Amino acid sequence: RPGGFALLHSVAFWHKPLESLTTPLAAAPNRRYVALRIFAAHRKIAPQAGTRLLAISYADPDPARAARVVQDLIQALSDYGFQSRSSAAAESASWLSAQLGALKRQTDTLDARAAALDRASGDYGDDPAHNPVLARLDSLNTALSTAESNRIVREAIWRAVQGGDPEQISGLGGNPAAGTNTQNSFALLQSLRAQEAQAQAQLAESGKRYGANWPAVAEQRARVETLDQSIQEEKLRLGNRAHTDYDVSVQTENSARAAFDQQKELASRLTGDAVALRLARQEADQSRALYASLQTRLKQTGVLEGLHSGNFAV
Repeated sequence: RPGGFALLHSVAFWHKPLESLTTPLAAAPNRRYVALRIFAAHRKIAPQAGTRLLAISYADPDPARAARVVQDLIQALSDYGFQSRSSAAAESASWLSAQLGALKRQTDTLDARAAALDRASGDYGDDPAHNPVLARLDSLNTALSTAESNRIVREAIWRAVQGGDPEQISGLGGNPAAGTNTQNSFALLQSLRAQEAQAQAQLAESGKRYGANWPAVAEQRARVETLDQSIQEEKLRLGNRAHTDYDVSVQTENSARAAFDQQKELASRLTGDAVALRLARQEADQSRALYASLQTRLKQTGVLEGLHSGNFAV
């Protein structure tokens, strides 16, 4: 405050020379210190016991100035509270903005990964109930089972023919697993055996009736020998055809197994891709939801920063 004797009397405690009153207070640290000591001696701020009230008063010979000081203190307190909340809101908004930037990059990365997996698995179908890969796997499994069954039957036929037992060979006729040429050999062999049996029966009857030297008996015996030779030759052809059928069935089974194994590997890889796709979609959705939530919070923070009112009344 400007003044003469009153000021000198009030600063009797101060032993350092004071700057001139013409010097701005900001550039006069000694005078500023004295002024602050005088101000502190005249103002009083005390909480009221048992309440949330705070009493602020200032003693000054000028009532108007005393009132202005108290009002300025209250206004400064209000401004400080608002600025504190505003600074906190701004700091929170700044932190949220940084988090949103990182989260948006993470969300974009997860979306791109899910899209890539979706494109990779889209060629095979994403619905397990209508998946061509799994459907083809089932079809190849059926084909492999059929090929394996045919190979077993044809191997049995070939080994039976190799044994040479006429009755066992005849019993294999009509087996659907045998090849066409083998089936024809079976039919021809059964026909030759039937003819041989009939020729042997005629030969036996003629031998009893006419004797072994009768010319017709010699012809019948020659016919039986011819039929027997034809049967042996057909048995040899049957063995070769049965072995060929067996070789073909082995190759067919190997091809079916290779196709099945390849499809099974593809299905296994597809299953892994489907799981990865499902997880990637979940991660992308969660990241996107979190991003939207934080973006909403950021907008709310901006609104609160501008509209938050003081929490005290004079």
